[in-house]
Amino acid sequence: MKRVGLLTLFLIVCLEALSVAQGPPLELSIKIQKDYYRAGDEFRLNLEYWNPGPTCAANLYVWINCPDLKSYYLPDWGEIKHPWVCNIFVEGGSSFGPSTIFEATLPDYHFPVWLPGGYQICAELVKSDTDEPLGPFAMAQFGVKIGRKEIFTGNRTPVVSLALYDGALWATGRCGVVRWDKSDEGWSYKSYNRFDGLCDSNTRGLYVDHFGNLMIWPYSGRGLTIYDGCSFRNVLMDEDMQIESVVTDSDMNMWAVSGQGILMLSRNGEVKWCDSEDGLPDNYFGQGIALANNGYPVATIVDGEGAWMLCWFNGSGWLTIPFPYVLPGYDSLNSMLVDKYDHIWCGTVYSGAIEYDGDLAVNYNTENSALRSNSVYKMYLDATGRIWFCCYSQISGYGGLVYYDGTDWGSRPDVDRATVTDFCIDFDGTTYIGSRAGIDVIEEDSIPKRLHTSDPPFGALGLCAAWDSNGEMYLTSQSAGVWKRNGGLWSRISSEQGLATDSTTFLAFDSHDTAWIGSQEGITKWDGQSMQVFDERSGLAPGVVMDLAVDARDDVWAVIHDYSAQGAAKYYLYRYDGATWTNLSAMDLRFDFPFKVEADTGGLTWVLNYDTNIYEHVLYSFDGQDWHRWGQEDGFDLSLKSSTLYCDREGNTLVQGSNMVTSDEFCIGVYDGNAWEHTAVDTRGGTSVARDCCGSYWFQHSYGPISRWDGGPELRLMSSRSGDTATDAWIQSCFASPEGDIYRLGISQVECYYMNPHVVAILNDDAFAPGDTLTLKYWAENPGAAERRLDLYILITLPTGDSVYLPTLYYDQIPYQTISLPAETAVGPVEVLSIELPDNLPPGEYMITPWFWDSGKIDLTGLCTQAKFTIGDPL
Repeated sequence: MKRVGLLTLFLIVCLEALSVAQGPPLELSIKIQKDYYRAGDEFRLNLEYWNPGPTCAANLYVWINCPDLKSYYLPDWGEIKHPWVCNIFVEGGSSFGPSTIFEATLPDYHFPVWLPGGYQICAELVKSDTDEPLGPFAMAQFGVKIGRKEIFTGNRTPVVSLALYDGALWATGRCGVVRWDKSDEGWSYKSYNRFDGLCDSNTRGLYVDHFGNLMIWPYSGRGLTIYDGCSFRNVLMDEDMQIESVVTDSDMNMWAVSGQGILMLSRNGEVKWCDSEDGLPDNYFGQGIALANNGYPVATIVDGEGAWMLCWFNGSGWLTIPFPYVLPGYDSLNSMLVDKYDHIWCGTVYSGAIEYDGDLAVNYNTENSALRSNSVYKMYLDATGRIWFCCYSQISGYGGLVYYDGTDWGSRPDVDRATVTDFCIDFDGTTYIGSRAGIDVIEEDSIPKRLHTSDPPFGALGLCAAWDSNGEMYLTSQSAGVWKRNGGLWSRISSEQGLATDSTTFLAFDSHDTAWIGSQEGITKWDGQSMQVFDERSGLAPGVVMDLAVDARDDVWAVIHDYSAQGAAKYYLYRYDGATWTNLSAMDLRFDFPFKVEADTGGLTWVLNYDTNIYEHVLYSFDGQDWHRWGQEDGFDLSLKSSTLYCDREGNTLVQGSNMVTSDEFCIGVYDGNAWEHTAVDTRGGTSVARDCCGSYWFQHSYGPISRWDGGPELRLMSSRSGDTATDAWIQSCFASPEGDIYRLGISQVECYYMNPHVVAILNDDAFAPGDTLTLKYWAENPGAAERRLDLYILITLPTGDSVYLPTLYYDQIPYQTISLPAETAVGPVEVLSIELPDNLPPGEYMITPWFWDSGKIDLTGLCTQAKFTIGDPL
């Protein structure tokens, strides 16, 4: 949504004062044309300088610092033929420029790859004869974007399957099926769920047969939906099965494979389960199915003894042979495909891909092919006969898109780090890539346009988000160091810059904006310029930093799990006072199993410890001098089995857990600096807590949904099914930004629940007739401390279930307007639009939903209150 203008970056860097003989300092500056570029854009770099000193011959050095922490000299990217761009005479008392010193087209996906993110262009002049610098270098910054187009708004679930049908792109996920249509004005979409006729909203697979039908089947439950281009029809609703895959043979019989076996739905509607009479074992379950070139299915099954078998249907029955490759007992199939040579390909969960030519079976994996993961989720055969492998690793979050043409392997470097779930190619050469992040559309110019994205390509994220005093966000990761978001661009801080290791766990800032970064191998102190690593040589135990906090005195606290300890696992609590790390667990036996440390704004440091002597969780606080154990005399419920500790920015400390005596009783305790208040509420085992700008606490549940607590006796479960949050799965923790927005960290994605502002739709009436004038106003409030510049969207839902944007009902205008919302104030009512209702609108109930989008952050959606109205029967 953010408009990228042709902004000129003009950064002037003044060189340090030269000697008296040289006169005033030389001034050097860099000019580039835009603040953002895309692959294929023209790039021009201009330089100008002013030299009040003597004339001298100089070499001009120009280099670029890339987001992947590599540096290249211009103009020879990656291959340095000469380290300077040109030789020039720096004339005394004169200026030079602006002069074009470098002009090129940004490469697409050739070396070096232009990664999305922030870049720095640096230039320096040195004397030709002595290499003496004439002053500090000049620098300019710009960003590179992979051309993205966000239109999976409100449906940010991972894509499971793709299909091209009826001139449109179809995608399945956990919220139904979405149809995408492209026109000259851009993309538009329509979503379908069980209320539109699907047998289930939790869709899994898509298959287009040769007879003009689209098959849609769910993750679990019964049924299969057939769409003929006009209407949905549900079949197999009475069958007890979970469909894995579907094909339609040349006789128009549909075959479905499931854990219950192989089922055939004949063209006349008869259902038949295949068994021993058809040449299959009596006790077996299906794994995969594909269509051979003769028009009949080929399948894989596992019999009752655990033996794998390949099966061919010959028109009347099945022929079986033992599976030609021995798979590990824990492995299974993700997909099957038959290539143009009638070779059978099987994509597995853990063993890569297997090719069987009727004689020999060959296993391709990460060691003998270009596969980026041994989990091959889907395979696709293009018109040239190449096989595309969608690699997907749910554990590591690493995958990619790889092809094999029978001789050579290749890959698409633009999606090397994506967890790819499906792939297809349109007749015009446009490719569509589905992944856990959404859908990438890559047209013939090879510039990706993402319909739904995870920004940036994180890889596997860690457990922590933190913000510095400037409001910039930092994320830990399992293998990429620390990600920093600065002005909408992402950059990476890694071991190449001095981090103890790239496997980071927790991060916190002190009052000087110094970052303390916990990891698998120590703690790194980073002041923005230099790094200092603390590890065993500094007195820390070897192990993983399980928690980290900085208190009001700028003392650093860390919980370390010593994985090298003999016998039982050892957990240690450390404190750093600016000079020495002290192992408090060794000095004080009360800390035998610390697992959570937090610092409040009032000067207290809180520690949760599991006392292995009494088998209870004990809460302590430290005021800088003394420790205090909280008990009933302080108003703290000793029966509380504490599992989460959290200190908010308002000075409150929250502890949540379950009762020690009756495990079905739950409790939340909040300390406001004076007294405890306990509320009996089911926290559902929340693993992390955050407080929003409205005073509500949010409990993230391990790899699941999130709940909101407003202080009452119950939690409100915020689920994707209710439209409150983006997704329920693979979320690890939650955090609150300085503005009070709730961020959720997943294994490979970041989501934000935008707490402010709040917008309300106001209509001039609640009942209309065709031709009447509808006036829509909005009232909004922003409880945050900063002014918001936002895009206001207005969505109208018709009685038919279709949803379109206002002010038009036909997508021929921009569906939003940009507004500024002052800080900590309410605005409105403000008129948004006034339209005459078309005569052809169907009668029934309509719903208008206004909501905000802040393109400067990550998938932010404001709270909204909807308005309903009705349209009567047309005259």
